[in-house]
Amino acid sequence: MSNDQGKPDIHAAECSRQSCEKNGAPTAISALIRTVAGEWLDSERVSELMYINDGECHEFAAEVLSRTSGIHGLRDLNLADLLVGGVRDDFCELGLPFNKKLLAREWPAVKPPGGRSWKDMDRISKTALMPWGSWTHTWLTDGRLHYDAESPDGVENFFDLLIFQRLVAYESQRAGETESSEWGI
Repeated sequence: MSNDQGKPDIHAAECSRQSCEKNGAPTAISALIRTVAGEWLDSERVSELMYINDGECHEFAAEVLSRTSGIHGLRDLNLADLLVGGVRDDFCELGLPFNKKLLAREWPAVKPPGGRSWKDMDRISKTALMPWGSWTHTWLTDGRLHYDAESPDGVENFFDLLIFQRLVAYESQRAGETESSEWGI
């Protein structure tokens, strides 16, 4: 949906308390993410939500976290946090394998997308046009759901965040995989 100026209307996507709870997303987190994203759109800091996730995600997560009084357990998560030996800095080795033990323990709902294996995801992490690491994406989690500007209601599997859907689809296409994306991207 877009407003009368042709910009995406983040407010039109707001869910009612009942629909947010039905989808399992804590309404306070969802509302806060929508508020901050709407402010960024209104101020023209970004023209579309996907641009927050394309270079501004760390700043966006930090701004949301700075406003979380009363929302316990919300924290940022960076892809490097989920890689074996990954660290959050510009000198983090890129293309590291996923830390499957950590993922299984902390987020058992996280599984590789589209019938892929963890070996496939490790290959994508390493051979991506820009190998995956701390720069790839920063998002928010409450310990159960994963949130970002494009997914304010949260998803159980961070690979269901739209940015990861785009990255996996792009890298699969670049690698010559012929299967169609389960996301239609």
